[in-house]
Amino acid sequence: MHELDNDSCSNLIMAKGILMHYWGLISNRIASFFLSKILITIAVSTMGLFSVRLSLSMKCVYITQ
Repeated sequence: MHELDNDSCSNLIMAKGILMHYWGLISNRIASFFLSKILITIAVSTMGLFSVRLSLSMKCVYITQ
């Protein structure tokens, strides 16, 4: 097992820092993508419920007139 000199050790530390930086960016992108998908799904389902309620109430108004 050979010892690392200062240059290769600092190169390893720098490479690890770069990897951690890009991994953070990629995982943030993935997380925000899935979060936006979930929020869009919730919004669409809420809008669907709202439109069903609206159409039901419009039918009730139409029937009572």
